[in-house]
Amino acid sequence: DSSLVELSNQQITRFLQSKGYFQAAVTPAIAVKKKKARITFDAQIGDPYLVNNISYQADNKAIEAIYAAEVRAQSRLQSGNQYDATDLLAERELLYFKLKEKGYFDYLRQYMRVAVDTNQIGNKANLAFSIINPSDSSNHKIYTIDSIYVHIINPDGRPAKKDAQTRRYPQSGIIYTDETTGFRLQPIMRYIYTKPGDLYNLRRENLSYDRLFEMNGFRSVKIEHEKVDSNKLNIHYNLIARPVMGNQIEGEYTFSSGMSGFNIGNTFSHRNIFGGSEQLEV
Repeated sequence: DSSLVELSNQQITRFLQSKGYFQAAVTPAIAVKKKKARITFDAQIGDPYLVNNISYQADNKAIEAIYAAEVRAQSRLQSGNQYDATDLLAERELLYFKLKEKGYFDYLRQYMRVAVDTNQIGNKANLAFSIINPSDSSNHKIYTIDSIYVHIINPDGRPAKKDAQTRRYPQSGIIYTDETTGFRLQPIMRYIYTKPGDLYNLRRENLSYDRLFEMNGFRSVKIEHEKVDSNKLNIHYNLIARPVMGNQIEGEYTFSSGMSGFNIGNTFSHRNIFGGSEQLEV
């Protein structure tokens, strides 16, 4: 298929250019013999480009300070190194997560732009990083957490039990609803690392997601956000519970020295015996 050959040729060329070989030229050669085709991609890569000057500019001075203190200190981009597009992606990802840890809920990766200038003497490339503000706002906003909602949902879409209630806990700032009436809030609250009044923090949120899922008492863990003010968020933890009890039956057929037999085992499990997603297996 000639179109696939051309597509492969373009992909090889783009890969070489992403590694600093901007003058790379790839030529496919096709040889047909006995209804079989042999394709050879001949790549003339030339000399790699090296990083020359690196400049940084941000519309938001607070973000510029975070970038200088916490991103550039860990950057793999250094003048004199061979150009590599993966270094640019790593720089963008590092800034994204640093800002997401400091309350910038609306920040997107696309706000960082990189201009690559290869019009230099010799094989050198200048890099210009810029971080722009949102088009619909004059500045990036920092969000704080207003309220946290924890909602435990019955498995298989079953309705909530009659005595299920929504309770507000002023000390922790959590609004708690348990449709199963079988879970206690305290064991779950240990793994909710963001509290009302804290800055939005993606790292803590991901850690809460992992820990809640590892409790093995919930089939699904979903975290949603609700903007309630110009710079405040509500966080909703929607947890779908697993069936509380389960039975597992295992069978084994054995044959040894002309004798055969069967082994049968039954394992009973209870996934929430004390209301904190504790596991009991018998």
